[in-house]
Amino acid sequence: MSIKFRIILTIGLIFLLGSSAALCILWKQVANNVDREVLGTVQMVIGGALAARAYTIDTRHGMRAVLENTPETFYPQTVPAYAARQITKRLAVHDVAYREAMLNPTNPANRMGTREMDLFRELKAAPGKERLTGRWSVGSKEYLYLAMPMVVPTLLVSLAMESRRTRLRPC
Repeated sequence: MSIKFRIILTIGLIFLLGSSAALCILWKQVANNVDREVLGTVQMVIGGALAARAYTIDTRHGMRAVLENTPETFYPQTVPAYAARQITKRLAVHDVAYREAMLNPTNPANRMGTREMDLFRELKAAPGKERLTGRWSVGSKEYLYLAMPMVVPTLLVSLAMESRRTRLRPC
């Protein structure tokens, strides 16, 4: 092989290695930007859901008279989790799902799955953590998640128990 061919081959290999490295770096940067954008959208959805929960809790106290006058009627709008779920449905953000997974929910649809239970244990082990982000792979699909702990106020639980008792009273 001539020296000219060796130099051209070396320059070509250096160009290919440099291009490959630049492509890998660019790919990771684009993926990180996409993740940041999606997490920003998810935080917006969660903010709307938390605002709906807070509004429902605040107005529920004002609706006490209506609830006491009609103990046999159940108003799903008075349940903060229902209000949050309805708001997130109406936001209709593409490919974003909001779910309030609970240990012992009154609605079976809110029961924790195995992956959510793992996230719960991780958040419980580190009480200072405000959120967890990561990826789940299910088959060929990959999901980006944002998990945040939620503490249900004792007053809200007592109101729910009180309203249940009034509904279960014999006529």
